[in-house]
Amino acid sequence: VELTESPVKFNLQVAGNVSTSDLYKQLNLNHVQQHENILEGTLFNGGLQEVTVPQLLISYYDAQKKLIWVDHKFLREGLRPQRKLSFDFEPKLPKKIKVINDQMDYIFINGLPNDEAPKKLVPIRKKELHWPRLQAWPGKDFDFIKIELNSYIGNPI
Repeated sequence: VELTESPVKFNLQVAGNVSTSDLYKQLNLNHVQQHENILEGTLFNGGLQEVTVPQLLISYYDAQKKLIWVDHKFLREGLRPQRKLSFDFEPKLPKKIKVINDQMDYIFINGLPNDEAPKKLVPIRKKELHWPRLQAWPGKDFDFIKIELNSYIGNPI
């Protein structure tokens, strides 16, 4: 069977898992620098637990600070307490990104429409506090990046 048309609509259902413990917040990002097309930096574990699988989450933004893409990088080594670990990463977008729909009319968060959810969940949100965390990266298919950390603890205390 040969399809002659590309899909134009689809439904996506996403769910999150609830955890009884807080996320590990003792992993810190330090000494982030740009060398040509490479991003270099250091992670420091200021806590008392080993980060078994450190992960970088890199978000890409255009000149209007609109999110384009989110990428990740797992580091090959764990990070013991009170230690540091260097990393490098080459930020780049996939070769082809095609937005098939950017409407947010039918997006719901915990049963609330997308435009109402932030007002109820975080009523005094200050969006301008988000922008200083973006790092300029001009000259590519994106203008800014943001780095966040995800720490997996294999055997939490």
